[in-house]
Amino acid sequence: MHMWSEDVAGRSSNEVLSSLNKYFSNKALDASNLIAWSDSCGGQNKNKNIISFWYCLLHVKQIFKSIEHKFPIPGHTFLPCERDFDVIEKKKKENPSSVQSRGMV
Repeated sequence: MHMWSEDVAGRSSNEVLSSLNKYFSNKALDASNLIAWSDSCGGQNKNKNIISFWYCLLHVKQIFKSIEHKFPIPGHTFLPCERDFDVIEKKKKENPSSVQSRGMV
């Protein structure tokens, strides 16, 4: 999971894609097919920027042979990252000084 403080970067598709690009560039990948799950946030996950990024990974960098981007039904986002966010929120409440007051993305 990649996190950053909102005073470092925002939450637009550019920041999300920059984070994904860093992850894929620094990771030794042994998979040829990618299945990406996202919520239905149009500003971050459903736009021409993400389509261009997937195209780049497929045809320019040739990291993957196929990419499938899935979106769960709204209100049914029981993805593993949602549980991770719950753990983070609980830890923040237990120890508020460990997280900046400006919030995390």
